[in-house]
Amino acid sequence: SSPAFPLNIVTMSFALKPVQPPEKTIGNFRYTLLTDEWVESYAECHAMVWTSSNAISATVGITYEQYLPYARILGKHAAEERLSLVCIDIERQKVIAFAVSDDLKAKPLTGLETLDPKFEIHWHFTNQIEDPFRGSHAALPYGTMIHGNVGGVLPEEQYRSHGILNNLAKYSIPYFWALGYTLHFGVCTHPATQHMCRKMGSEKMAELFFKDFEYNGTRPLESIKSPASAILYLSRVKRIYALQHEHEDSDEDHPRTSLDHICDTPIPDLEHTRDVNEERWILGE
Repeated sequence: SSPAFPLNIVTMSFALKPVQPPEKTIGNFRYTLLTDEWVESYAECHAMVWTSSNAISATVGITYEQYLPYARILGKHAAEERLSLVCIDIERQKVIAFAVSDDLKAKPLTGLETLDPKFEIHWHFTNQIEDPFRGSHAALPYGTMIHGNVGGVLPEEQYRSHGILNNLAKYSIPYFWALGYTLHFGVCTHPATQHMCRKMGSEKMAELFFKDFEYNGTRPLESIKSPASAILYLSRVKRIYALQHEHEDSDEDHPRTSLDHICDTPIPDLEHTRDVNEERWILGE
């Protein structure tokens, strides 16, 4: 039978090459690989960002204290994979932003059974949208498709308007490309990241509406209105890399880049987001 998400591409297998990880300092911000040295600081940053801004975590009531152990597990995993970047406030010597990625074929996280039961809702939701896609691409070799797991920046005024999230992507993509990755996928649950993916020409491979998700006979996420759904996007790493170079000169002149503008723009709480026209407006079509 045909795969659930067929790709009309030629798949190439690349051997991982010795590539220098990104290392860049801009003013008081240092962009670097997430290593063991920064795992705890990353975990604190991730837990703070996710419990203050992620719709699913907020809806199911996961607190900072409950989220922190999961962020530590993911941080240790990411440090082993060596595919994730963090932004460090040099003066404060702490992680203030992150872009965590892993390979499609990365080993599963361990220790999740020790987390608060509220996480079960999150896992079931994520698995429902990701598992069919992962299954249809299970034959791809390690080093071909990268998974954009989580990303964010601390919600403090001093970190706004510096292009931090955009820079994390700007330094990650050439690194992925140099390692031989050709495809990138991720599930977006925030209006800003959904808008960004559409603007980059990413392909919508799967969508799960919050109001339709069922768990143990209930619909625990139906109160989430904006965005109306989570969307799995697929991107060609080469295309993103080319787009970055296309706008490289203007980025230098205008450090406030497109992603920051999107994130700073208020997103209206539309009641009828399943309407085709409304949905296209949210996604920036």
